[in-house]
Amino acid sequence: MSAFALGDEVRQLLRAPEDPRALTRAQNYTQDFAAIKGIFEGLYIATPDTHVLTHTSKDAGYQEIIQLVREGSGLQASTYSDRDEQGKNRLVVYKYLKDRGWIFMVREDAAEVYRPVTTVRLVVGVVCAAIAGGIILVVLLILRREGRELMVGGTGH
Repeated sequence: MSAFALGDEVRQLLRAPEDPRALTRAQNYTQDFAAIKGIFEGLYIATPDTHVLTHTSKDAGYQEIIQLVREGSGLQASTYSDRDEQGKNRLVVYKYLKDRGWIFMVREDAAEVYRPVTTVRLVVGVVCAAIAGGIILVVLLILRREGRELMVGGTGH
């Protein structure tokens, strides 16, 4: 919020929220800011005594989430996964804020979200393989020793 508030366009709008030219300038400023940073799909700026500026998204995944909320399945925090425009898997966590009529969404690349889990799985797999290898080695050594004793004991009778 503070990064956007630094822009004169947003300050002017907050001073005159009913001015359509100020609204257009602030909307363009925040859209340009978001495009440059590449971090915002939707942006909400408001003060208690003014309206909310919103950038909507035509993204099919977000539209599906909105539809899920409309159907009543979005009252609890939920997750949604799909592929973005570049074909990357993404994970969206969303919560419908009924008292505000908003949907709060957080989006991240699924590979980034699951990277710690993948790392743990790899480490556990390597440790299990090492333990299994050690057990097999010990069993083979025991069998080899016992096999020699049986052969030595078997020839003496």
